[in-house]
Amino acid sequence: MAFASGQASAHRIAGAEDLPAVISGGTDRAIKLWSAAGKLAATIGAHEESVNALALVPGGETLASVGSDKTLKLWNVPAARPVLSIEAHGGAVLAVAVSPDGRLIATGGDDRHIRLWNRATGKRLADVEAHGDSVRALQFTANGGLLVSAGADKLIRSWKVVLDGRLAALEYQSTIVAHDDVITGLVLSPDDRVVASVSADGYLKTWRMDGGGLLQRVRVCDRGVQAVAFSPDGRAIATGDEEGKIRLWNAANGMPQPFSGSQERAVTALVWASDGKILVSGGAGGILHYWSVATGAELAKIAAHDGAVRALVLAP
Repeated sequence: MAFASGQASAHRIAGAEDLPAVISGGTDRAIKLWSAAGKLAATIGAHEESVNALALVPGGETLASVGSDKTLKLWNVPAARPVLSIEAHGGAVLAVAVSPDGRLIATGGDDRHIRLWNRATGKRLADVEAHGDSVRALQFTANGGLLVSAGADKLIRSWKVVLDGRLAALEYQSTIVAHDDVITGLVLSPDDRVVASVSADGYLKTWRMDGGGLLQRVRVCDRGVQAVAFSPDGRAIATGDEEGKIRLWNAANGMPQPFSGSQERAVTALVWASDGKILVSGGAGGILHYWSVATGAELAKIAAHDGAVRALVLAP
């Protein structure tokens, strides 16, 4: 069945309020807000090239986006207007994370660097050559004390965030030799005890944050895994792969869960509803899919972008 861009599928659960509102970014350069009714609520803005990652500032009114146009941009979500634009790296910016207090934004790019920015002023506070290849993913711990990064060099690294008044620095802490190919996604468990990573090598792996020890090693598929997300309660991990499959895994033992979703093309982004009942996936074909975690049923389908969906976050 074909869908016009921005329209929801007729196959949608009763009660528009049951769908989580999300923000998506794609290779068509656009950033879009989708309502709980599965409708386009606003086009928040755009980059000059592909949108590669999104992160909300706590409070939900400000969105950070990064793109292949080398920029970090901040947006006022309710007003759908730009707040700040910074040329952040010497090449494509692939990763972004916001500190829990909203003061800092971390970016990582093709230039192998991680940079810290003052969210209010746009001033660059720190700059480290963090990986031997492009930085592909970033996440702060819940207390903001650590920043975890993953790279195309197959490594996961952690960095201590040192604050001194208006200044900030990143101090190297540890390295995990994680995969046999490019790391494509990384996420921390809600309690920050576990970091999960996925790779072009087809594996999902989980690691202890307190020492880097391997907990689980799961063969997901014969092709690359593109997306990973912890459930809000930390009990399950969702993966999306190049075969178009969405799978759930028990976070404690790595066993597959009784859920399997399938979309037409590679899964490139995932986000859970805050109550854990719905999982949203985005794909290389530009379509958003909404899945019931309990039944595996597809609840809605939206033709969201004219290119691949590269990033998804829950809307405020």
